[in-house]
Amino acid sequence: MSASTTRASLLALSLALLTLIAAACSSGSDEESGGDAAATTTVTSAEAAAAAEGKVKGQPVAEFFQANCSACHGAKRQGGVGPELTPKKLTRDNAVYEDTILNGRSGTAMPAWSKTASLTPDDARALTLWLKVVAP
Repeated sequence: MSASTTRASLLALSLALLTLIAAACSSGSDEESGGDAAATTTVTSAEAAAAAEGKVKGQPVAEFFQANCSACHGAKRQGGVGPELTPKKLTRDNAVYEDTILNGRSGTAMPAWSKTASLTPDDARALTLWLKVVAP
């Protein structure tokens, strides 16, 4: 094997290794918040208005969040004990977040709100829409 062939092989191997490392590093941050970089959501102004006016247990979503969720997720949803809950981070399908709200997440501090606060699927839907659409 010539020296130029060896250098080219080493360069190709190094580039492949760097690509794998970059992919591994970038996927971790999305997974922590439940994000999926491939998913995108387009929201109409009517959906945004509905999200801003949503209710959970008869209470405005923003008030419910501050009273029940901000201790772990931060008053501005920036994260803390729990992950960041901002529209840019919540890119997975709504059903994933609704299930997490209702049933909790084992191995974490996230409780099953269907049991601790008797949240309904409609409550989880309203909260998820608000989290994904309304900026902190």
